[in-house]
Amino acid sequence: MYVVGELPHSELSSQGARAGLLDGHHSFVSPLAATRRISVRRSPDGTGRWVPAHVLRPFIPAGVPDNVAMHCVRELIAKGGHHS
Repeated sequence: MYVVGELPHSELSSQGARAGLLDGHHSFVSPLAATRRISVRRSPDGTGRWVPAHVLRPFIPAGVPDNVAMHCVRELIAKGGHHS
């Protein structure tokens, strides 16, 4: 995905998570970046960068307060429920 906005590389792929229930593969999610505000572009415009979609998880809807988002993300990870 081509994204625009402040998204430090150090916050991406910071947490392991199950990627598939049957095949046992692992992927990574980025709970540290959960409250970053970014925009996704259909094509590059020179203002952002390409990143794999899976490292942008969790996707939090716009308008959710940061403290609520982080609480939900922590709770899902603790319960093992944060996977694709």
